[in-house]
Amino acid sequence: MVIPKNIWLLIDKLHQNGFEAYLVGGCIRDLVLGKEPEDWDICTSATIDEIKDCFKGFKVVNTGIKHGTLTVIHGEKLIEITAFKSLREDLSRRDFTINSLAYSKQTGLIDYFGGLEDIKRGIIRAVGDARKRFLEDPLRILRGVRFSAQLGFKIDEITEREMLKRKGLLQNVSIERITSEFNKILCQGKRTKDALNKYSEIIFEVIPEAKQMDIDDWNNTIKAICLIGDDIILNLTLFFHCLPSQKIMERMCYDKKTIKAVKTLIEYFDYKLETDRISIKRLLNKIGVENFRRLLKIKIAVMKSENLESANERLRTIIKTQELLEKIISSKECYSLRDLAINGDDLLSIGFKEGKMIGIVLNALLNKVIDEEVDNDKTQLIEAAKSYHIFL
Repeated sequence: MVIPKNIWLLIDKLHQNGFEAYLVGGCIRDLVLGKEPEDWDICTSATIDEIKDCFKGFKVVNTGIKHGTLTVIHGEKLIEITAFKSLREDLSRRDFTINSLAYSKQTGLIDYFGGLEDIKRGIIRAVGDARKRFLEDPLRILRGVRFSAQLGFKIDEITEREMLKRKGLLQNVSIERITSEFNKILCQGKRTKDALNKYSEIIFEVIPEAKQMDIDDWNNTIKAICLIGDDIILNLTLFFHCLPSQKIMERMCYDKKTIKAVKTLIEYFDYKLETDRISIKRLLNKIGVENFRRLLKIKIAVMKSENLESANERLRTIIKTQELLEKIISSKECYSLRDLAINGDDLLSIGFKEGKMIGIVLNALLNKVIDEEVDNDKTQLIEAAKSYHIFL
């Protein structure tokens, strides 16, 4: 197993102080699958205080003391270290067998619950009694859906039955944790489709508004999500475009920047693209470069998902718009006040009074530049500004 030296350093430090220490959980699963782990978890026989003593020279964060967990920051990695009474007991309380593996140099791979075989078979199965695992932490119900989408694994029949039976328990889970798992489910490309279709009842438990979606809208939405990639903004736009997005996203505690971006893209979801420079600059002024590019990606995904006869014509329009957009950006054409050759100080210098009229005139001049009635040239713009002498 290719494990970074700085991870071994932490494990060795615990060993040197007389404690057992193992890599556990998802990082071992990923290594077995030949993937680079995103997160590293260590469990140890050391107590919380003993862990702190071992890593006095390191930055240690109290991320989950009530669960016996600390996070050690080493280099650019955040490594969770959890105290256990016995390794087997710790692993017996993990969510799924594929996450119940442990490893150390001394012992090699430890697999008490058949996790390695389940990885080979592509099965997601609860450790021990599925009912108990979901009662311990109902978020595991949604995590099961996420792992199914992320890994392309099938959920074992008993585990699946308990997930569906206990889905109401998700009401007791913090919305932030639910949102994090939902985001991961949305960003799994083609596998998202199967997960959303097969486990729609679980999704409706956390986003009940989605249950009211028309069947055609639902099918077209998840088809488009399959084609969009892992940009969470694009996926959220597609999923919520038929729903009261702002209300749901605020309830799900999305940050203001994400809500604003999704709201903007939904507002222009059905916008009819026009393949001329002026129309493109007008839209750029309203939504900005990043959202314009996102909007084009959404339109391509929606077009492919609907499989309409007009698809080729629509695709040509999108491609032409895309080409013109990039030319406008690369040639640094003006489409926002930020790029305008004059500013409020320039207007003040020719006799305009401070106040809201400064903004009104600047926007009027910007529109003239966008409409190519006047060049984005300071001298020309000052002359054009004088025509608004009524505000002087």
